[in-house]
Amino acid sequence: MKEVNFCKNKKIRLTEEQDQSINTVAKEKNIPFSDVMRHAMFDKGASSPYAIAIQHNMIKNELMNRIQVLDISKSAREKIMKELSTVGEYNF
Repeated sequence: MKEVNFCKNKKIRLTEEQDQSINTVAKEKNIPFSDVMRHAMFDKGASSPYAIAIQHNMIKNELMNRIQVLDISKSAREKIMKELSTVGEYNF
């Protein structure tokens, strides 16, 4: 677990995967980490687009990790990884 500052005097614990996914969304949208977290947790509506984007990145990263250990040819693995890496960011 990684402990990160969420906002003034507040800390949360995240796994590396969660931290990486949130940072990816922050970089894609060019907004601070704390803003992504705030939107993901407190936006009104059924599902926050920020929360969905974080989940999207976590799933993508998990797929990439699993593909690395599959018993498939190197060329097939590279094609799959290339295709996954070109999957666009979640637009909202």
